Amino acid sequence: MVTELDDSPHLFLSKLKCEGYIGWASNDVDQNPEHLELYRESFANRGAENQIEVFKSALHGYFFPERPQYNKDAAETAWTKTLALFSDALTI
Repeated sequence: MVTELDDSPHLFLSKLKCEGYIGWASNDVDQNPEHLELYRESFANRGAENQIEVFKSALHGYFFPERPQYNKDAAETAWTKTLALFSDALTI
């Protein structure tokens, strides 16, 4: 989620005009603490509400029950917050 390329996802966070929520797996081998700080800084420079939650016992892919690293507690918390954000922010 952080690359050296011009289209790295973290570069677009500061441009978002909507609320945001990220559930971050602390034991994600593909990320490092510097990446988390880049995300926090990008979110902080926006006017919209946002939240980054770090799940200390979660591995990358914790969100999906079909994956071996599924973490039920972290996933349920993240899904609850994600669905609440959708409910509050999206209208049909």
